[in-house]
Amino acid sequence: MNRRGLGSSGAGVFAPGNVPGIIEWWQADLGVDTAAGVAWTGQLAGYVLEEATNYPDVNSADATLNGLQTISFVAANTDRLVLTGGPDRPAPSTQSTYLYLLLKQDTWGSAAGIFSSGTQNLAIFQSGSTPNIAMNNNATVNANAGAVVTQWSAVRALFSGSTGDSLICQGTTATGSSAGVNNPGTTWVLGANGGQTTFSGITVYFAAIIAGNPGSGAISKLDGYLASRIGSSTPFT
Repeated sequence: MNRRGLGSSGAGVFAPGNVPGIIEWWQADLGVDTAAGVAWTGQLAGYVLEEATNYPDVNSADATLNGLQTISFVAANTDRLVLTGGPDRPAPSTQSTYLYLLLKQDTWGSAAGIFSSGTQNLAIFQSGSTPNIAMNNNATVNANAGAVVTQWSAVRALFSGSTGDSLICQGTTATGSSAGVNNPGTTWVLGANGGQTTFSGITVYFAAIIAGNPGSGAISKLDGYLASRIGSSTPFT
């Protein structure tokens, strides 16, 4: 597949690859191979989230998201996608990591993993009580109820190793507590925790790993790019 022009673009045309510090981004209607399970190839560096046995469903025309292709994980089926040998992020006190997801919580389960690196590092997961999502990099903090179950929401997490850590779900911000300074690993897991022991019921359209804090302006442009794809600004505000 020719990915030229998807990672970044010329003047006046925004694409996810234009976000400062972006390492990789995945979009569910690009780079998905179902020949042997599911293999989802990123559009910038070619990192592959994959699973041959307990893999999620690919929805070719999701009526809940403007008829776009999406990927659905069923907790009871222990669905997950795993990236081994992925981006090796430093401890967030050395350089921040920003994670961005456009997802729908189909079901909610306590401590169900959504996206993380290592055993429980740079982790976004369901925590506390429905519909809360929290962040953890050695400490569970900044629980956020903004991503309502069965509704599409942008989930954005800044891990900085400080009280500036933040979790934004749709238009709701939770901040003020540090998630910790663990040095994450190079194995990334989507749909489960890093140890692949707790699984979430989610549907995902977009995911990104970003080095550093890209700033609100760049994230606003990424929101706008995705809003134009899905035909709605609701998941971002």
